[in-house]
Amino acid sequence: FILFLLAVPGFSQYDRTQTIQIDTFSNGQIFMYKKTKRIQSKKFQLHEFYLRQEDKHKYFFPNGKLSTEVTRITKKGTYGKYCYEIKFEQKEYYKNGKLKSKEVNLCDCYKVKKYQYDERGKRISFEFTKNRWIRRKMD
Repeated sequence: FILFLLAVPGFSQYDRTQTIQIDTFSNGQIFMYKKTKRIQSKKFQLHEFYLRQEDKHKYFFPNGKLSTEVTRITKKGTYGKYCYEIKFEQKEYYKNGKLKSKEVNLCDCYKVKKYQYDERGKRISFEFTKNRWIRRKMD
């Protein structure tokens, strides 16, 4: 009986897909690298629908060094946090490869952290904001 259970393929509640897209310059160097992971519930039910998508974009300079890196995680459904955009992170780089700026937004810009760096990679500024939504009473 145990061997029979092991031989039957497992049933999953979610579909998982992953796609990769690569764009290049005319000289053959990579311009953009995009990777998308998607987790979605197999059956649509009104109160138990779930979709989570993670996008990673990497943009490059013509010399092959990293220019910009963007990560965005979104979700729809009734599981986990109540926000649509869970995390957004963007990093920009100088042509020499050092970090230029970094921005991290959590839970639909509820918390935002911004960092600025000089060309040697030393942090020169930091900004942190926390937005609070105001609940208003109905008139």
